[in-house]
Amino acid sequence: MTNIISPQKKSETQDFDSIFSDICAEAQKYKVANIWSDITKSKDERPVVLYGAGGYCFWAFHFCAKNGIEVACVCDSFKTGTYFHRGKQYKLISPDALLRDYPDARILITSLLLESEIKHSLLKLGIAESHIYSRSQAFSQNDFAAKYLEGYRWAWKYFDEHSRGKVLGRMRVYLCGVLVKADSPYKDGYWVWPGIELGSDEVFVDGGAYNGDSIYDFINAVGDRYRAIYAFEPDGENYRAAVNVFSRSNLHFFNKGLWSTETELCFDAQNSEISRFTDSGEQIISVTSIDAVFAGKSDDELPTLIKMDIEGAEKEALLGASETIRRKKPKLAICAYHKPEDIYELPQTILKLRDDYRLSLWQMGERVTDTILYAT
Repeated sequence: MTNIISPQKKSETQDFDSIFSDICAEAQKYKVANIWSDITKSKDERPVVLYGAGGYCFWAFHFCAKNGIEVACVCDSFKTGTYFHRGKQYKLISPDALLRDYPDARILITSLLLESEIKHSLLKLGIAESHIYSRSQAFSQNDFAAKYLEGYRWAWKYFDEHSRGKVLGRMRVYLCGVLVKADSPYKDGYWVWPGIELGSDEVFVDGGAYNGDSIYDFINAVGDRYRAIYAFEPDGENYRAAVNVFSRSNLHFFNKGLWSTETELCFDAQNSEISRFTDSGEQIISVTSIDAVFAGKSDDELPTLIKMDIEGAEKEALLGASETIRRKKPKLAICAYHKPEDIYELPQTILKLRDDYRLSLWQMGERVTDTILYAT
């Protein structure tokens, strides 16, 4: 851990340990989520079928590979044919074909949002409940404790009461597979958080501009009362879509991602749900740093507001904005859900740069994604 951690009373540690024990006990109730222990510890050789070919299917493949589980095929209610994953082809079959060709299969539901609906439809087909699993439990109690527990302990001690609820919500995501309680709907965007005030002379950096949706929300919030917008989007198609929507002299687009330095990185862009930086992604993208873009500019030209939704690159991008953050102390809205460690590593990174920030967590929408770290 870092030197940010300050000594705490023993009772506070006991409180957190008690809560963690309660969450672990709750996880045991989600028997359907325990496919990893059930399959890896069993000599049962029945095939494993993934149900749901949407974005989360990619993660289901990832967790299966991590746990040594071989996938037979993918089933989906709306499409058939072929599913491609890491250059390998898998049959994409219908529920009827699943029942006909894989009557004894163990079925792993990939979707978190539609888990209950899919389970209900499988039960209606006559599939035994004991054959149905969910990939929503990402970690065993021991794995989570070994890798992340001390970081979450720090976050639980550091944050205010509301944000503590989001820290525990993230823990329940990884241990129980349940959704995080929403603070605001997606349609309200980033700037609905009550602790942020947008001024009339903002310099807005949009890291992960996608198709310009966050830019639209920003302009909708402040009107024409801003100094400049700098938008970074590495995906060529998204970049072109955003450029085609906006035509303003004080809006600067970069077909690059944000990182700690100027370089090129491997990137997986399966879809907007699960694109991310990897060691072996098929797409090579250019990245730059905020400090590099604003090098030599006056204090008045530096960012006053930075938003980052950059697929797990947030920590590196914050490090690449070190000088800017130290000089200007911009308001920050940083996605803190791409990696389990984001919930504590991102606030610790910010506090190392400036210890006078006030940090809070907010949940946009009731999903496992979109937990936002705000710094003001």
